[in-house]
Amino acid sequence: MLRLETKPPKLNLSELGSPVQQGTIVYALHCRTCHGEELKGQPPVVPSLVNAVPRYGTDHIRRVLERGAPPMPAFADLAPAEVDALIAFLSDPEAARGSKMAQA
Repeated sequence: MLRLETKPPKLNLSELGSPVQQGTIVYALHCRTCHGEELKGQPPVVPSLVNAVPRYGTDHIRRVLERGAPPMPAFADLAPAEVDALIAFLSDPEAARGSKMAQA
C-alpha cells in the first residue's frame, strides 16, 4: 500500500559536524533506502555508489540529483549545501565510518 508522507524538514547542516558527517545524514535521509547502507545499490537498476565520485564525477552526480535518472527521482529540492555535503560523503564514506567509531 502506498501513502503520502511529508518531506523531512530542511537541515541546518552547520550544526551537524564536518562536511562528511553532514553528508552521512543527507545520504541516510535521501539515498540509503535504495542504494543501501554499504552504497552497493542493486545493479543494474540501482547503481552502486561505491567510488561514485571518481567513477562519475561531481558534475554528473549534481545533474542526476537535479534531474533524476530513472528509476531515481530528481532531488532538485536539496539545498546546494546538502548536495555539497553528500558529495563530500560519497568522496570518502570511510571517513564517516571512522567518525562514527570515534564517537562510540
